[in-house]
Amino acid sequence: MDWIIRNAESKDLEVVAKSLSRLMGQHYEYDSFYEPSVDMLDRFREWVGKNIESEDGLVLVAEKDSSIIGTLNAEILLKPAFFKHSRYGYIAAVRTLQDCRQTGVMDSLCKKSYDWFREQGIKYIEADVHLDNKESLNFTEKKQGFKPYKMFFRKEL
Repeated sequence: MDWIIRNAESKDLEVVAKSLSRLMGQHYEYDSFYEPSVDMLDRFREWVGKNIESEDGLVLVAEKDSSIIGTLNAEILLKPAFFKHSRYGYIAAVRTLQDCRQTGVMDSLCKKSYDWFREQGIKYIEADVHLDNKESLNFTEKKQGFKPYKMFFRKEL
């Protein structure tokens, strides 16, 4: 392993936000529902900045030779209080540079997030993946051990 996983800092904000915007572009290729807003990059900067500063947010970066090669954005979210486990973890985005795929970087980012979630007393973690994104489905289910448990539906009006 020739990279390190660390918590993102404010100096990483631009790189992480741009990584997310590229991820959004990939999602848009799967589904026009993910059409980016004109101020998408600004919105990603706000969201990433909030999660860097928040006790309920986690932004990790994988770094190699002083360059960011992967990112993970996660949050602790709340379900209604009538659920026993109303606080849960949510991995919103994991991404690596194309040439860093299949190297273990994403696995390392996820494992570090699991440790953080455990430290926060979280028992369950959710992630969502577009049905057409076979590579991410394989990573999420087979490599990370997530199990599908519900399906989301959308209707255009």
